[in-house]
Amino acid sequence: RTPWPTAQAVAIYGPKNESLPTELLEAPDGTLHGRGGNRSGPVMELAQARREDEVLYVPPFGDRSALSFAAAKSVMTRLRAPDGCPWDREQTYQSLLPYLLEEAAEVYDAILGGNVHEMVEELGDLLLQVLFHAEIGEEEGRFSVGEIALALRDKLRRRHPHVFGDEHYPTAEQFLPRWEELKREEQQGRNGELSGLPRSLSSLAMAEKAIRRLHRSGVDEATDEGWLREFETAIQSGRDLEAEVRQEILALV
Repeated sequence: RTPWPTAQAVAIYGPKNESLPTELLEAPDGTLHGRGGNRSGPVMELAQARREDEVLYVPPFGDRSALSFAAAKSVMTRLRAPDGCPWDREQTYQSLLPYLLEEAAEVYDAILGGNVHEMVEELGDLLLQVLFHAEIGEEEGRFSVGEIALALRDKLRRRHPHVFGDEHYPTAEQFLPRWEELKREEQQGRNGELSGLPRSLSSLAMAEKAIRRLHRSGVDEATDEGWLREFETAIQSGRDLEAEVRQEILALV
């Protein structure tokens, strides 16, 4: 076993007469390390070599960003270790909920502000929440950050048959009905168009999401007095209705 960061760039195979996998043929020049000595050169040649002992393939370290996610995860693991940070160690899924909402709100504000530095920082804080929950899940043997990533990959591939399959939709508008169909297939068992709405959303955010769903299903055409249409028009015009309500409440205090 080797410590980070080396371990993040090491593939171990062995012990006897086992060649490196063919996918390494496309890798950049590297070095094979074994008890019999080191060999450097094109991986296309090194991958075809047979060794009697265990070998390591270490690609050259160039762009550090390739290791950055693994580095962030390793820091989270260290913080949760028995000799890590007492505060981090005592956190649970539930205790982290306020921070999750707070970080999402700060990302929202950073994007509206258009400050790239703030966006990077706040998105990092939001990513920390994902790593935090994943670390707890891994400790409990329930799930890992790798499983989260794989589930996301599978969902994206499933919801984009025009990219990863043989379906064809020239425009986003043409694809939208298919997108909704795919989502409904995933959500079989839910009752009604409004089932599954996040209960933690604010009242206005909940109303906005409900209106979008109803509009796509055609249900909102039957609402009385057109108030939902008015609400939707206000949202589309860029008005922050929740902020307006807050201002009205403050004016009454």
